[in-house]
Amino acid sequence: MIRSWFPLLLGLQVVVTANAAPKEIAELKLLSGRTFRQVTVLAAEPDGLRIYHEHGAGRVGMEELPEQVRKEFGMDPNGAAAFRMEKKRRQDVIDAKEKSATVRRLSEMPRVKQDQEQEALRTEIFEKADGEGYNFAETDTRLQERISLWKEVGRDDLAEVLEADRTTLREREASKGSLEESGKRTALEERILELEQKLARRKAAPAPAPPAPPAVVVVPPPAAPPAQLVVTPDPIYISPPPIILPPPVCPPMPPCPPPVVVTPPPSPPRVAPPAGNGNSNGHMQGSHLWLRR
Repeated sequence: MIRSWFPLLLGLQVVVTANAAPKEIAELKLLSGRTFRQVTVLAAEPDGLRIYHEHGAGRVGMEELPEQVRKEFGMDPNGAAAFRMEKKRRQDVIDAKEKSATVRRLSEMPRVKQDQEQEALRTEIFEKADGEGYNFAETDTRLQERISLWKEVGRDDLAEVLEADRTTLREREASKGSLEESGKRTALEERILELEQKLARRKAAPAPAPPAPPAVVVVPPPAAPPAQLVVTPDPIYISPPPIILPPPVCPPMPPCPPPVVVTPPPSPPRVAPPAGNGNSNGHMQGSHLWLRR
């Protein structure tokens, strides 16, 4: 019972993650070294991310994502393996239904229509094989699927024709590689031969004469005019050139002494004269002594 619910839970996980709001990532660097910028995560599946980036859209498997991105989106190896198994089972069911419907359609088709469809398929395949963008692996897988269908319908003759076509295309693919290698080898040999011929012609040609040295033209200096003697009636005095003496070197001045502050002595106290006794002489004598003091 648990096993029957497991695919439903896986599908629910994918739907819920896909319906969530897109997550913007400025730069997504894969383990291989490839870098996507301006990334929008459209859907997160258990085994990878569906993204839109600046150059288009695509899907990145879990194995290419860094560990931090895996944890952010809840990826683990066990869940990825279970999801892929369930995805393959569903695809096998779809392929089986499509194959059953195709077998039924071919079985109900008249033989003439079957032959016409066979020829249309072969014409399409060989036209693609002669054009650009031909993929041998995809073509071979398509032929194998149609061979299986013709065998189930009961047209082994048509299946044998397609088997022969597979062999022809496989031989053409093998010879194409050898032809390409042969063409490259021939072009390389022709290029080597051309270089050898150029080298032989260069050795056989006479060596070119060395270029003549440039002519040296010596121009003599112009002749000086002859000296002329001029006689004047008056003497000419030529003053000697002035003699400029250098300025005298003065000895450095001694530094100024610090200023001296002179404090005047304090004035003596004034003494009042002694009082007189009516004697004018005594008064004058005392006054004289006071003045002298």
